[in-house]
Amino acid sequence: MLNRLLAALDPPRRVALAAFAVFFVGGLDVGELYPFSRFSMYAAIESREEAAIPTFRANGQDVSPAALTGFFGVNPDGLAAPEGVVTSTDHILRERAAWIRANTATTPGPVTVEIGWELWRIDPKTGALIRRALLLQTGSARWR
Repeated sequence: MLNRLLAALDPPRRVALAAFAVFFVGGLDVGELYPFSRFSMYAAIESREEAAIPTFRANGQDVSPAALTGFFGVNPDGLAAPEGVVTSTDHILRERAAWIRANTATTPGPVTVEIGWELWRIDPKTGALIRRALLLQTGSARWR
């Protein structure tokens, strides 16, 4: 029956099937080398007690840094995550730092800017979300 199925396939499909068979059998023997890896790469996450979410506020309201220009008194290099706290938002920090760096001013603006982190933790006993703010910097800016 297998011979009839193979005979019914056109030559390019036979080659593709043969290549797949070699790849599959080879992968069983190779082990943990890409692309044959059976490791669950991102299936499990590092254990953590707290997670950090970056915050950016203008006059007390959450806003995008792109809504502002003319930053004064804000150090774009001082936006790092708190020591020992896991975060997966490094790309957001780099974008914000680049925007602030490109839009600095030499005089204060009318808008109060607060940059920091919100630290989230799940209470192990109650399961409640506990949030605490960590203010890193304050400065000023202008609306765009």
